[in-house]
Amino acid sequence: MSVFDQTSGLRRNGPAAVVFARAEIIQPAPFHKRQARGRAVHQMRGGVSFAALDRPSSFPQQGGWAAVAAQAETPFGPCMHRFTPLIPVAFVLLWHTGFLGARGTMPHGPALSTLSIRFSIVMVLLAGLAWLTRATWPQGWPQRAHLVVAGALIHGVYLGGVFWAVEHDMGAATSALIVGLQPMLTALLAMWLLTERTTLVLWLGLALGLGGTVLVVVFDAGQIGEPRALWAILIALVGISVGSVYQKKFVAPFDWRAGAVWQFAGSLLITVPFTLLLERELPTLTGQYLFWLGWLIVVLSIGAVALLNTLIQSQSAINVASFFYLIPSLVAVTSWLVFGDTMRWTTWIGISLTSFGVWLATRPRV
Repeated sequence: MSVFDQTSGLRRNGPAAVVFARAEIIQPAPFHKRQARGRAVHQMRGGVSFAALDRPSSFPQQGGWAAVAAQAETPFGPCMHRFTPLIPVAFVLLWHTGFLGARGTMPHGPALSTLSIRFSIVMVLLAGLAWLTRATWPQGWPQRAHLVVAGALIHGVYLGGVFWAVEHDMGAATSALIVGLQPMLTALLAMWLLTERTTLVLWLGLALGLGGTVLVVVFDAGQIGEPRALWAILIALVGISVGSVYQKKFVAPFDWRAGAVWQFAGSLLITVPFTLLLERELPTLTGQYLFWLGWLIVVLSIGAVALLNTLIQSQSAINVASFFYLIPSLVAVTSWLVFGDTMRWTTWIGISLTSFGVWLATRPRV
């Protein structure tokens, strides 16, 4: 048998001719069929769904493949990409109510006892949710240890400091304003740990934010409360800032339903010892206390924390922190509406300066 090879210009004889002839006869499958076959094999081997990779919104500007992996690990991944732009808005609206919850529970129960009860109930609820929905639990003790440390900082230190400050007569808006400096402190930590460059606009934003906070602290001293309240809120500021950068740097993408269980376990390592050391009273189970406790558990510790973990996994630490600059103004307005707080003009100027300064410090740098 003889076959003429048009590519090489040679005539092939014998067995080589048979092989070559068969190769000429058997045409490759159309591209779309080969692509579908490859996708099926990839998914059978446990890879990331190609349906997620085909969607343009599956590649956020920050986070890249980590965000896609995180999306693939959650049961809401295939449909939540449509609502991605609304996640920061929902997070800010939910998160700022935590300051109101602290204010609402204070008359009926000690701060740290309330937090310990809250974290314990949240752990049980999330563990049940993870079991019922067959969530993926963190693998390996290093990942679990990082989740515990991040939770201790973000929930234990941060919320413990905020609740302690509010309990010792610091206004909700003032506490929100001081911890609202978190974006700037996070930017400094990110520049140090993640070697990000600085600009003149960044330092101008830092200065304006600091000036706004000093304005409130100096002229609204009555809103600061006891001196130890100021120390507590500063510790809370450090906790949320360091915790956000730590989680971004060391914690791999995880399923929030199971990972949050380890985070709240870490938060209990902070609140329980201080509860036993500093507090002797138990909460009074009034209707107002139970309402705000339920709000803090469901809306804050489950809803808002799930959104926060999603943002940290999908965006840079500085961008996530920048969402916090809206919270002080929201807390001030909501406290005025709900609790009838009076706001001095210096407080509003301080909030405006701090918000503008944080926006300058955390805006995208080119």
